[in-house]
Amino acid sequence: MTMQIPEIELGNVVSDAVPLAPGEKGINETFLGYVDAPSGRHKAYIKVIASKQLVNELVATTIGRALNLPIPPGYLLRVRPEDLPESQILQQHGAEALIFGSRAVNHPALARRFQGDPQGVEAWLRGNFKRWDEAVIFDDWIANVDRNPGNLLVGGADQVWLIDHGHCFTGPNWQADQLQAAHAYVNQMANIYVPSLTLPQRVALKDKTSAMSQLFAAVNPDLAMASSFAASLLSPDDLDALSSFLRNRVPHIVNIISNRVGIPGLGGQL
Repeated sequence: MTMQIPEIELGNVVSDAVPLAPGEKGINETFLGYVDAPSGRHKAYIKVIASKQLVNELVATTIGRALNLPIPPGYLLRVRPEDLPESQILQQHGAEALIFGSRAVNHPALARRFQGDPQGVEAWLRGNFKRWDEAVIFDDWIANVDRNPGNLLVGGADQVWLIDHGHCFTGPNWQADQLQAAHAYVNQMANIYVPSLTLPQRVALKDKTSAMSQLFAAVNPDLAMASSFAASLLSPDDLDALSSFLRNRVPHIVNIISNRVGIPGLGGQL
């Protein structure tokens, strides 16, 4: 059975968006403002990013939301230099461009809540992030190498949002030959959680991976490429490579997670 894939909305940036302060944004130009989309006007974080990062955000948002993961709705946005006059990139570009928008949620980034306190970050995650296992498994499927605490918006135990997917598919400027379906890439969420897991918890994570891999298999990568606009933004070779990577990686996810938890030869629960 093929899973229903939500479509990314194509919208426009409303002028008067304001840049985020250095401590609130990552390395990319990011603004907080409003976007006009078919579903209405929405407050959003607006990111001026390069083409591969743009595709990464669009595809990861599309398939993550198809899996009912806590990822805000995303937008492919048309923007003119005069819409974001403080964007140095757009002023240098000098013409209308395509950028990414993510629906704003009223929660701060976890890293901002615990500035300079990595132990506080880990303690909060362990005590409150109820869907950490799904985030670990999803990040391995999409080869997200940068799920750091700044990429989690947090309110309470059931209010954790996964954002910033520009470094999926091995990185922000991936090449087709880097997409190796069986390879275990860096997984920062796994690095936080796995070391302290008990053996029953490790087995449970492996079992959860087996169940989620069946959901991954129900995602049609070609449909995801079309619904996210990636089919229009990538070259034919890169498009084929990304679709094949998502499809071919599914059978390897259980083995990748099993090796992470140190039980590659152990069967799951009956």
